[in-house]
Amino acid sequence: MEFTKSEAKQWAKENLKGLEAVIFPSFSPDLQELDEEGIRYDVQHLIENGFFSILCAPEACGMTFEERKKFVEIVCDEARGKIHTSVAVLQDTVEQDIEMLQHYEKAGGSIERSDSAPGYLAASDASSVRTRSARRGALNP
Repeated sequence: MEFTKSEAKQWAKENLKGLEAVIFPSFSPDLQELDEEGIRYDVQHLIENGFFSILCAPEACGMTFEERKKFVEIVCDEARGKIHTSVAVLQDTVEQDIEMLQHYEKAGGSIERSDSAPGYLAASDASSVRTRSARRGALNP
């Protein structure tokens, strides 16, 4: 990361300016695997069109957790040094959220969007706070 947790707000004020595009996974013609070349092409297209960041959206495509991680990895690799990336952490479990955050950070991601998954109903406000705290604690300072 380019900043520590205590510097995050200032970093955001200085760097989060402009439009962010959403990128969805591309698949092979038989829909059996990710189309890495197509994903990289899409990232380059978004860079050429002047967006400041790319939001990886693997959760909307019925992919396995490993495929979601691979998609995020491809996007981060192609974007490295050219454009920011972000990911919404909406996996199937809190444990997968944490694993995705750690994977995303190692892949070079720069922005994380944390919220409860659409189907998640916390037993209490305290439970919701614990879930969000666990996600935040998953990243390095």
